Formats: sequence, structure tokens, C-alpha cells
Amino acid sequence: MLVLVALPSLSGYLIARLGSVRRMELAIVRGSLTLRIIGNLAMGLAPSRTHFLIGVTVQALGAGTYDTFKSFLTGLSSTGHVAELYAVIALVETAAHIISSQMWANILVFSLHLPEYLIGLPFWISASLALLTIFIIQLMVRDLRHEPPPA
Repeated sequence: MLVLVALPSLSGYLIARLGSVRRMELAIVRGSLTLRIIGNLAMGLAPSRTHFLIGVTVQALGAGTYDTFKSFLTGLSSTGHVAELYAVIALVETAAHIISSQMWANILVFSLHLPEYLIGLPFWISASLALLTIFIIQLMVRDLRHEPPPA
């Protein structure tokens, strides 16, 4: 709920500060992924339930990642190809869900047999994947740094 209320205000502020919608969307994606990384690391390292819940809360603040990234990709494609883009996103998302549902279950079962200090393994892997996503996005958009300012 907090994200739904704060995101429009944050968007307006970032557009004014960064000068373009693309840069704003990119900043929100990076920030959301960073919150997910921090939240997952906090959950994986949590010594108590209270600390775990704090990690869950921080991770939940990254809820804008998917929709903002989808909006960012839509802005990079031509209007005639948006339906195709969404179809490809849906296919990739479905394939990822099929693979990841079993993968995460196996990682959880595996981590439960590890020593207690490694029980946070699924959360550390999730944080690592989010960090990898940030690097991939950086590679995708490195040309945006040279984008001319809006007229």
C-alpha cells in the first residue's frame, strides 16, 4: 500500500530531477531491486523473527520492480510492437515460473539440511539474482547516459 501511494510522487520528483521518463523508470527499477537485495539479505541473516519481518518489509518495498521495468521496455519499443513485446514477456515469465517453482523448492529443502548458519541460503541466492539483474540492466541501458536532454 505504501508503494502504491509513494510511487506516483516519487515518479514526478524523479522526472523533474533526472529530466526524462526513461531515466526515472531506470532509477525506480534500480532502487526497487536494491530494496529487494537488502530485504533478502536481511531475511537470510536474520537472527530473530523480528529481524526477519523487518527484512520482509524492506523487500516488499521493492514491489515496483516488475511493472516499472515492463513500462521501461515498452518505452523502448515502437507502438506497433508493444503487443509482441508483452507476449514475449508473458512467455519468458511463464517459463521462468515453471523452472523457478521447482528450483526454489529444491533449494529450500537443500538448505534445511545445512548447518544453521547456512539456513538463509535461498534468500542469499535471491539477493544474488537481483544483483545480477541490476548488472544486466546496466548493460542494456548504457547508451541512455548519452541520451540528449528533453527539448
